Formats: sequence, structure tokens, C-alpha cells
Amino acid sequence: MEQYHGRAINDKIAIGRTFLYRKNSIPVSKRHIEKAEIETEIKRMETALDTANAHLEQIYQRALEEVGADDAAIFAVHKILLCDKDYLDFIRNMIRLEQVNAEYAVTSAGEHFAQMFARMKDRYMRSRADDIRDVSGQLTAALSGDGIKMQEPEEPVILLANGLAPSETVLLDKSKILALITRHGQADSHASYLIRSLGIPAVSGIDFPDDWDGRMAIVDGGAGVVTIDPDTDTLEAMTGRMLQYRKRLRQI
Repeated sequence: MEQYHGRAINDKIAIGRTFLYRKNSIPVSKRHIEKAEIETEIKRMETALDTANAHLEQIYQRALEEVGADDAAIFAVHKILLCDKDYLDFIRNMIRLEQVNAEYAVTSAGEHFAQMFARMKDRYMRSRADDIRDVSGQLTAALSGDGIKMQEPEEPVILLANGLAPSETVLLDKSKILALITRHGQADSHASYLIRSLGIPAVSGIDFPDDWDGRMAIVDGGAGVVTIDPDTDTLEAMTGRMLQYRKRLRQI
């Protein structure tokens, strides 16, 4: 039995098998384009922009149903970021001046603005770094024509992830998620707010190895503790605490 301490995200308890979440990220490479291709490439980006905006609207509507208007407002902000003039001008100018493909320009713009937000003193504005990366990922996916593919388990599990973007958090099948353990992520990030609203037990800041995949684990969201391969006594004690918590909830 091993115990690890991280940052508490949600004060619930979950017990189950772990599942290593591997996002099928879209590889982006830099490609030189000819002058004659510039306006065509910009048009590709603008067409993808419409697709990404429509997808964000779908995510927003799903978030409205699952977490309510206050937390769903994150995705209204994402739509604003996606259509931000400075962001789009950066992409268009990069395509025109550096003669590069739209995918590379979008990824570069996302990282440029993410770093700009990350350097800000205000905590709320720093959280925009993850948002602009999420938005740029949506636009890159729309450019690829394939969309962002999400690997999901077949049965309820404790999900192991590097970190989750707000859009990923909403799109996951919650019936398959007992809890979350993430390597990265702050307690005040937008993804963390969504996790709390969804009522998912979660601990972040655990630098887990990939060989945790498939092992029995306990997530104590209140204490910020993850137990791997719990012994019988610990398993029985935490199961009792979990059942008592659920009983109290039913009585409220």
C-alpha cells in the first residue's frame, strides 16, 4: 500500500480501478506555403473558426444542463476568446508574414497568448492561459477535420490524466468516472471549478507513473490523498466512510 498527497479538488471519496487517460492529440507541424496559398489558408482558418464556434456552443449547452449557468459561463468566455480580434489578427498576420500553414499559426497564437496570461499578477487572468490553449485546441481540431478524439473507459473507473481542459471535463461520460487524479492542475482552475460542480472526487498534483493503470486506488478528495493498492483494513475503513457520506447526503 502506498499513499500520495496532492491538492484537494473535491471532498468526496471514491474507490475503484484506475484508468490511464490518453488524449489523442492532433500533431501540428510547421509547413511553408507559397504566396498564392496565403488567402486560401486564411479562408481555411475562417471556415474552421465557424466549426469550432458551433462546437463550443454545443459544449456550452451541455454545460448548462450539467453544471448550471454560472459554471457554463466559462464556455461563453471561450467563444469570446475564440473570436477575439487580437487573437485572430495574430493568426492571420503569421500566415501572411511568415507564410506558414494555419494549424501552426493557430498553435503559435494559442501559446503566445497563454504565456501572456500566465505572466499576469491577477489569479483570475492567469487562469485564462488554460482557456486559450483549450480554445486553440478546438480550432486546430476543426482545421484537421477530425475533431478531438477522447479515449474513454468501458466501465466506471478512477481516471488518471496529465490534466483536463474545461471542454474535456464537460465532454467526459460522467457515468464512467468515479474520481479524477491529475498530475497538473490548480484548485482554482476552470476545470477544477467544473469538477467540483459535477461532484467528482478529485486530487491534483500527483506525479503518478503510467504503471498505475489498472490498479486499485482510493481517492480521498477532502484530504487530498491517493492510496494505491490499499490493504484490507484501509479498504474497509474507507468504504465505511464513503457509505456514511452517501447516507448523510440522502438524509439532506
